[in-house]
Amino acid sequence: MDVSWATQESEAVAEKVLRYRRDESGWKKCREGNGVSVSWRPSQEFPGNLYRGEGILCGTLEEVWDCIKPVAGGLREKWDVNVTSFEVVQSITDMLCVSRTSTPSAAMKLISPRDFVDLVLVKKYEDGTISSNGDFTDLMNVFQQPTWNTHHVPQSQVLCEDLTIHAGASVNHCQVGREVCPLKDMLEQGGEEEPWALRLEQVWREPNKTKLVTFFQTDLSGYLPQSVVDSFFPRSMAEFYPNLQKAVRKFHH
Repeated sequence: MDVSWATQESEAVAEKVLRYRRDESGWKKCREGNGVSVSWRPSQEFPGNLYRGEGILCGTLEEVWDCIKPVAGGLREKWDVNVTSFEVVQSITDMLCVSRTSTPSAAMKLISPRDFVDLVLVKKYEDGTISSNGDFTDLMNVFQQPTWNTHHVPQSQVLCEDLTIHAGASVNHCQVGREVCPLKDMLEQGGEEEPWALRLEQVWREPNKTKLVTFFQTDLSGYLPQSVVDSFFPRSMAEFYPNLQKAVRKFHH
């Protein structure tokens, strides 16, 4: 695979999905509880929905990332009930690869086992955030094997944001703590977003906690009723967070 093309393609996907993170318009909550929120809005990539999950985990960013990072022989296979296997089909750079993720049947076997072949880019941002960005392109077909039941994932992303906020952290990073800040009422009096965020970084600390934001939009194809898809994804994403929390405690505490 051409490294220049793969780098350009993956960077474009990462930037596009990051815009999903910054754009708060049009999201509708479909599941909420135990500190986890799942929302959706119509996808711009295919006739389906884009889903967003948000939750705060007890554990450092490094501990959480270690449980979900897309690497061969990683921990994800050991705890995630929705992943039966993960392999790196081709390593392009230290931060870029082609991966294959196999998933089990779901929704009382209405959803069959599937394989997802993606171009995956890991990015680290100046504010400490780490993201894993996946996308299927037509060129992924060159890796296809006859026994794989491959399906199309337009774009997906996992964002780990460290909530141990220090003076000088970026404005965008500081704003992620707004919903859980114990001084929320006082902070909201400022009215303007930027001063509010700068003030937040000076007064709020959440040591050893990480905010995890996930985006998924998957074309499951076939003849699945939309109601099955609409119920499966929010439930699966909501269950992902407590399962991940158990994994962090098991492997790092």
